Amino acid sequence: MDAFRVAFSLFFFFVSTLGVAAKNPTVYTVAGVLSGADKQALFEGAVKRIGASDILPDGVLFNSTTILMSPNPIRSALSVCDNLIKSQVYAVVVSNIRGNKLSPASVSYTCGFYDIPVIGISARDTVFSDKNFHASFLRTLPPYSHQVDVWIKIVALFGWKAVIFLHTNDRDGRSVLGRLHNLAEKNNIEVEKSVEFELGVTNLTHSFLTEVREAKSRIILMYANDEDAEVIFRVAGSVNLTGVGYVWIVSEQALQVHNRPDGLLGLHLSHQEEQAHILDSVKVIAQALSEMYEFENITEPPNSCGESTWETGKIFYKYLIKQKLSRGRTGRISFDASGDRLDGDYEIINIQRGGRRVTVGTYTPSKEVSPEGKHESELKLKNETTIIWPGGSRDKPEGYVISTELKVVTIEDKPFMWVRKLNPGENCSAEQKEVFCPRPNSTFPAKNDWQELYCCYGYCVDLLVKLAERVNFTFELHLTIDGTFGLYDRVS
Repeated sequence: MDAFRVAFSLFFFFVSTLGVAAKNPTVYTVAGVLSGADKQALFEGAVKRIGASDILPDGVLFNSTTILMSPNPIRSALSVCDNLIKSQVYAVVVSNIRGNKLSPASVSYTCGFYDIPVIGISARDTVFSDKNFHASFLRTLPPYSHQVDVWIKIVALFGWKAVIFLHTNDRDGRSVLGRLHNLAEKNNIEVEKSVEFELGVTNLTHSFLTEVREAKSRIILMYANDEDAEVIFRVAGSVNLTGVGYVWIVSEQALQVHNRPDGLLGLHLSHQEEQAHILDSVKVIAQALSEMYEFENITEPPNSCGESTWETGKIFYKYLIKQKLSRGRTGRISFDASGDRLDGDYEIINIQRGGRRVTVGTYTPSKEVSPEGKHESELKLKNETTIIWPGGSRDKPEGYVISTELKVVTIEDKPFMWVRKLNPGENCSAEQKEVFCPRPNSTFPAKNDWQELYCCYGYCVDLLVKLAERVNFTFELHLTIDGTFGLYDRVS
């Protein structure tokens, strides 16, 4: 009886599946908005080859249509309506024209209004990860913000414990900052300071970098485009922030500028060729379409820009971001919930004497799988001694500097620490070896932010003075605000 039930259930499932597939359309058109005629021909050929393969179900036709990307975003949007949507396309592959971010965005906006999935093969800006604006967008290459993952791996590999982060005050910069804080905390790395600068800055003063000079960390991470990086490098070099002892790890865009200082570390994303991404994107579409065809009731896409949204488009997008290619033309491919490419391959680049770019390591997906079922990535350096650090040094920088101006906090603790309150107009006595030690108004006082004025003296003060003379540092002494030793706090 049990065997009969199992057989009946399998038969029912098989018949149900056949019923879904039998009702579905048999012609599927995908579109390309591409940067050149050669890319159009490649796209059309890839679709044709997939259609002749066994990836799609029998009887299904896989067609293509393409248009050239226009540098005018309005014209691009109109062309999508006039030439692609009327062809009832199930997905659109979009490339880019160098220096033009708006045209891919206009294609995404237009298709997203009708829930037609769009696969980007060149756009890397963080805004495309925002599903409020680009609801149906995914991409076969990682956004710029994912460089942070590699930065943190580099910092951890060299054993540095704190970093300074310079970033633009736009959406991209703040997105990178959020990702940096999250990953740094997981790796027990402190973001000692984060310093914002205006996008498109042209006149950067030395005071901008004052916070960097005053920090203990000497590890500087910078997220900037090429124009901003050029300005920052110029100013940083004039105040010796690119010399011995410092480490600069910068974004891909910053690595391109002509005045980049020797000793920089940066990244280069491998497999950026549009041709390879076109082939991978077509295969991802075909795989997702095959799965959806088997399990879903598919409705045809809209045939004009006057129609309402396409419900099947939302379903198709979910199938697309679930796809994986273990051996794509651009490496292993998978997507996160935002449609961003995971598993990016990077080269670690070191700028050496004369501006020469030298590959000193790689960051690639490994075969290892994390407890959460995700593939980990592996950072490998060819040889640490091949790296040239800022100032021409071959020795790995310590990554921090010990300040010679110390703030010392104490409490009254007789007989080791004696405290005497000052009268108005009175000063501490040098003869009695007293040291000024006021009580502040807050836990982290600003300069001269004192509530009551005191002098401290005794064994601990004598020892502190001797240490300062021997080790060559200066100090500022003050009492705790509440007269207690306090408690452990990771921040302080």
